[in-house]
Amino acid sequence: LQLYTDLGNITGNGWLNIDLFNSTNKFFNNHKVDLSFSYENIDLLKFNRYLPWTMEARGYISGLAQIGGTVSNPSIYSEMKIISPGFDKFNGTELTGKLYHTKQRMDFTNLSLLTKHGSYTGNGHMPVNLSFMRNNNISIKNNPIDFMFIGKTNNVEFLPSYFDAIDSLSTSDKLNTNYTYTLQLLITGSISKPVRDGMLIIRNGSLYIDAINEPIKN
Repeated sequence: LQLYTDLGNITGNGWLNIDLFNSTNKFFNNHKVDLSFSYENIDLLKFNRYLPWTMEARGYISGLAQIGGTVSNPSIYSEMKIISPGFDKFNGTELTGKLYHTKQRMDFTNLSLLTKHGSYTGNGHMPVNLSFMRNNNISIKNNPIDFMFIGKTNNVEFLPSYFDAIDSLSTSDKLNTNYTYTLQLLITGSISKPVRDGMLIIRNGSLYIDAINEPIKN
């Protein structure tokens, strides 16, 4: 199977059971699935309505995916790379990692995010329901999230987007070969009630505030 669309390109093979003569349910819970795909330049922006969170996801994703299990509880493994990734007000240049989904849970491992001024690594899991069943009513809004990102950068690009008073948070040492900012970002709680936490370590940083002409330096 080869599919070329404005949303990206997909090549795949495999099989799944479909009841072609049933007008209401094409799939049944115990139907097996065995599919393999490679995908290229899929526009994530077009798929935001299928994601369990309200924040916008962006970028062009390429990689491979293997789908097994049953249509009601598929197991999915994927290796992916996203060019120009974005999530809410955060933007990067490249994101790579591995995904594994089973039992309404998506695990993320070996995540590596590059930005214009730094790099981040991460792992964790969040609830995602990828059942093929149209009448699947399993609620995941109260299932747990556990996500951690650790990064080093010379410019915390995303903070000004969340705080109007901040113009930029950069380095005061232009020859600094060591990163000025070390961050640890945590997301726990659930889809309905996420808890955001973290830590920021600053060495030779400069904080520019719109209301003040001179920077505040560490």
